[in-house]
Amino acid sequence: MTDADAEEIYLVDCHGLREIAKSKSNSLKSMLSNGTIVVPSCVWQEFSELFEEEAAVLAPLVHNKLTMKRAYHIGAASIAERSNPGFSSSPYDSNSDLYCAAICAAEGYTLLTTVSRFSKYKKMRCCEVMDVAALGLI
Repeated sequence: MTDADAEEIYLVDCHGLREIAKSKSNSLKSMLSNGTIVVPSCVWQEFSELFEEEAAVLAPLVHNKLTMKRAYHIGAASIAERSNPGFSSSPYDSNSDLYCAAICAAEGYTLLTTVSRFSKYKKMRCCEVMDVAALGLI
């Protein structure tokens, strides 16, 4: 298989995962199930805590959660230092956005998020970002 034949891998943040959960698209859910859309373990944990009902619906589709590596933690710290995001946006913020950006930068994944979060990631200037709706499957 050549690089041109390889299927693109996407990584989803918590907001994008909620968008997928609310979607009626079987194609998006299939992409979760077959691993084309990757879910980091920190995102799954945050999503499960914030959106219990949606997590229960998606749980059977998310087979493998991406395990956090030391490189992702270092990458997140570097992005935070470079982008100067300031304090957490809420007392419950686990900074999973920084981890998502770091993983995408390290692994070459495209980050899937919502329109409202798109500009936040673009300002980080570290990875490709796409709105979930831009996949054209919603």
